[in-house]
Amino acid sequence: MSEPITVKLSAPVTVKGTEIREVVLRRPKTRDLRKMMRGKGDEAERQFRMICDLAEMDPDTLDEFYASDYLALCAAIEPFLSPPTGSP
Repeated sequence: MSEPITVKLSAPVTVKGTEIREVVLRRPKTRDLRKMMRGKGDEAERQFRMICDLAEMDPDTLDEFYASDYLALCAAIEPFLSPPTGSP
């Protein structure tokens, strides 16, 4: 998977006067994975920070999303974190 993933939100969210309807997550690099694995906090907190990094989004902005949209973002990064099909 080499292309960014676009996740459409279930409902627009307005943060600091900007309406957000979708989030684009770039493909992570090894440094992103290493940063997540070295990060403080539990797995959920590290995943939250990785989503912020991949979306180039301030954590305060992501905190304003509806839970269902956050869970959709979590599901969207799963393919990025899995080995390619057919790998040993």
